[in-house]
Amino acid sequence: MIKEAKAQVNTSTLVTPVRAVIGSPGRILAIGEKPDWICEYAYIKEPSTQSFKEALEWILGIREDPRGVTVIRTLREIFGPDVQELHATAPSAAQGGTK
Repeated sequence: MIKEAKAQVNTSTLVTPVRAVIGSPGRILAIGEKPDWICEYAYIKEPSTQSFKEALEWILGIREDPRGVTVIRTLREIFGPDVQELHATAPSAAQGGTK
């Protein structure tokens, strides 16, 4: 089903399934069970070609999907809606940076 779904996704990105581990650098496709650590993942409870296609599109950043679980969403569920995401910027020269 995953190969069929990938064939329907409009991307030239090579998709290679690997086992998800804590610290995995990308979004995770969680099939049948959710990761037990904080990460970004698409959870598929009942696999189908369509659910894999939609999950892959979200994982690859092609489209948004409200079923996709992000780190900020998880933190807001734990700590409340006031959690804010901070975006890192390069330090200025006054802060010890090179610019």
